[in-house]
Amino acid sequence: MHTLSEKTLKAIKSDFDSLRCTSKLSSEARALLASVAVKRKLSSEDYLWEMGDPGEFIGIIASGLIEITRYSLGGDEEIAMGIFGPSDVIGLSAVMKKTSYPGSAKALAKETEVIKLYLRPVLQTKKPINTEIHTWIREMFLQHEQVLRDKIDILNAGAVENRVFELINHLIRRFGRHESHLKHFIPIRLTRAQAAKMTDVRVETIIRLISRWQKQHLLSWTQDGILIENLPMLEKSLSKNKRLK
Repeated sequence: MHTLSEKTLKAIKSDFDSLRCTSKLSSEARALLASVAVKRKLSSEDYLWEMGDPGEFIGIIASGLIEITRYSLGGDEEIAMGIFGPSDVIGLSAVMKKTSYPGSAKALAKETEVIKLYLRPVLQTKKPINTEIHTWIREMFLQHEQVLRDKIDILNAGAVENRVFELINHLIRRFGRHESHLKHFIPIRLTRAQAAKMTDVRVETIIRLISRWQKQHLLSWTQDGILIENLPMLEKSLSKNKRLK
């Protein structure tokens, strides 16, 4: 295990207290994870790791966005596996299986912060607290798998409007702030190009669709995030468009 300065250790512990994925851990477990943690700041397009790199650490996203991509078998097409944001944990499979990362992890936001956890020294020690850490790892595995399943659901949602609506629901479940039963705010700076990639839709089509929804006062797509003005009406508009077709 590496030695951290008192200031750095305190900052990481503070992150663990506030992040959804670690806040429910015992103070002892959080302190143990902090002892093997390094915090890294990434700019947009910076790589946390690249496909094929040895799986040495897992990443807990403290802020910003990370996209996981991998190349097709022919190596000529980059496939988006998912976009991950605050409190998401990535890289578990490679670390636990002691293999290389199956995809690349690239920052999508200008100010992305990731806590790198070098878990193996912790897991190799025989301490009672390890039971809690192992339980936490299993829970993070399940959450990561759910994100990947959601990606499949988004792509299988059918028409363009349905796919984008499914993406919005996916983001609400993971990051949303529920202002009322109608209004929901997603504090994620997702560009239209990124939304297009996640839904396998042309960027121009996404731009037109979002513009229409904004004119109908169903949502606002801003630099600070996505404000859904009226979720039930947005869903109703999908049903209406479907009947018209």
